[in-house]
Amino acid sequence: MDKPRDHNVLNTRTLKINYEFILDIDAERQNARDFIDFGNKQDRYNLLKAQERVLDHLFEQTKYAVIIEKTAEKLGTEFLADLASGKELDSAVKGLTSMILQPQVKERSR
Repeated sequence: MDKPRDHNVLNTRTLKINYEFILDIDAERQNARDFIDFGNKQDRYNLLKAQERVLDHLFEQTKYAVIIEKTAEKLGTEFLADLASGKELDSAVKGLTSMILQPQVKERSR
């Protein structure tokens, strides 16, 4: 029996591809040949931005959104605790960046 696809991975790839399309069409829109070309590229840009909102909502429902939120909360809490304990800002930032480079969540998110 075939293993089911991980739709969470598919969604994160789709988010990245859509973001790259937005960057590309925005650059093309800024360098349009004429007003008609600009209008066509603006329509495509608006469509991609609408798709981005839908994809963002889908991403919020994946396990990756939960992991990112837990990681951000942990990093923020530890960073503020370092500052509150009297650590210098440079030292607290170095501690923060070293935590970012390490995997943060090992348990299942759901």
